Amino acid sequence: MITLTEFQLATPPGLRLDANAGSVLHGALIERLDSAAATTLHEPGLRPYSQHLRVTKEAAVWRIGTLTPPAAQQLVAPLLAAPNAAFYLRDKHAHIAITVKRQLVACTYREFVNHFFLSPAPARRFVMKFATPASFKIDNAYQIFPSVFHIYQSLVNRWNACASGFVLDRPRLIDDLTAYTRIIDYRLRLNTFSVESIRIPAFSGEITLSIAGPEQLVRLAAMLLAYGEISGIGVKTALGMGGVTVWAKPKGAVGLASLLPQTLSSPDHFDSGDHQSAIGSPASENR
Repeated sequence: MITLTEFQLATPPGLRLDANAGSVLHGALIERLDSAAATTLHEPGLRPYSQHLRVTKEAAVWRIGTLTPPAAQQLVAPLLAAPNAAFYLRDKHAHIAITVKRQLVACTYREFVNHFFLSPAPARRFVMKFATPASFKIDNAYQIFPSVFHIYQSLVNRWNACASGFVLDRPRLIDDLTAYTRIIDYRLRLNTFSVESIRIPAFSGEITLSIAGPEQLVRLAAMLLAYGEISGIGVKTALGMGGVTVWAKPKGAVGLASLLPQTLSSPDHFDSGDHQSAIGSPASENR
């Protein structure tokens, strides 16, 4: 079960949130859980969810991605079902209301895989926007520039940790994906992300990826890159880092197309209550 949901937030006058509020939002999210659920979601290993905050002049949008049915039921379903969802940010001493709810993706892993492997020929160029600061920890040091290998390593590890029945166990898979993928353009800047009193070196911005090789490998790469919108990429994605958007750049086409399978709505997804859904509608984020 895979879900991606957006919540538009209303803040009190004078309070300005930024991406660093992701760690505070994470605390508020976990506080809503009972002790058993909170313990389960904090078990050692990769977290079965990600969340981050995107702030523009127009709105503050909180994105939560879940990678397993329990994470969807425990984290997202209550927020969607509550008619007047709100929460308290202790660090900011402020009450935050949710004004708009949009479910972008809700599907099974089988549906997600089929979307990429049964669709027309895939694009071979992709634009990845790091909407919140991202970083990779290599040999106990933070890496402040994205590498193709570490992007794929992050995605494959998260996929295999959560996609029961669809494990990617092909030998040298990450090496093969890396060998056929190049960063051909980038617009990045050095950034940091604050978690309590710790400032983590990071980067944000955009990269363009070009993928060569067999068509099936390109389909797999596209699937993993799209999965990154839900899982996040790099370290501390549960605290607000590594939030990305990925677009396909079809050959000869003008503009970019969303990779997310927005026409999919699994019949067995949780009852989400009364909310605005983007499933089955045009891409909610275009360039």
